[in-house]
Parts: sequence; structure tokens; C-alpha cells
Amino acid sequence: MKIETIAKSFLDSLSLAGAVIPAHSAKPIRSMVKIEAREDRVELIATDLEAGIRESVPGVTVREPGDLLVPLAQISGMFKEAQPDSTVTLATDGTSARVAYGRSRFRVYGADPGEFPEVPSLDTEDF
Repeated sequence: MKIETIAKSFLDSLSLAGAVIPAHSAKPIRSMVKIEAREDRVELIATDLEAGIRESVPGVTVREPGDLLVPLAQISGMFKEAQPDSTVTLATDGTSARVAYGRSRFRVYGADPGEFPEVPSLDTEDF
């Protein structure tokens, strides 16, 4: 996976997705966010195993589709360090990710995205 995004836009979406993630958990998977990059969109998925959220990220350019599972606190911290209007590149390297903007380079280690519990999509036709 490889995407380019504006720091503030992605950070705002991370904050919304993180609303369901508990502050402390005995299960590390509950403190992670799954990033799904498809040809035309990027979604952030989070769950506390009782409630889940899927948040679409606006203004993202997908260079290579793929999935990533990383700790929310760590990836959020990296985006918080960037200037709000900075273009940030996020790319996977196995189960880790590289985050780059300006002269800054970071790496965050995650887990296999296949281990993340399924969070169903909401069918808007039900409303």
C-alpha cells in the first residue's frame, strides 16, 4: 500500500476512528486501526469488539492499494508532528509502515491486517 494525503485531513479521520478504541486494553488488537486503501478510496476501521467504525478519508491519492494494521496512538502521533497542510506519504513494508513528510521519516510496526476482526459496512438502504 502507498498513499499520499494531507496531514490534517488524515489526522481528523484518525481522531474519528479512534473514538471507539479504548484507552487501555489487554488485547493489543483493540488499540489498532486498520487502513484499507482501494483504487478509489481509503477507509480507517476501528473496533472495541462491541462497536465499530468505518471512516472514509477525503483527499487521499492511492498510489498502491493494500491494507495496514497499526497502533492508533503511534500513527496519530506521527501525523500530529506534521504541519497541518503537509503532504504525507504512508507506505507499507510488510506489517510495518513508513511515514514521510518534508525531511522527516518514521517507521511504525503493526500486525497482520488479516488478524483484525471484521467490521461490517452499514447498508444505507436500511434507513
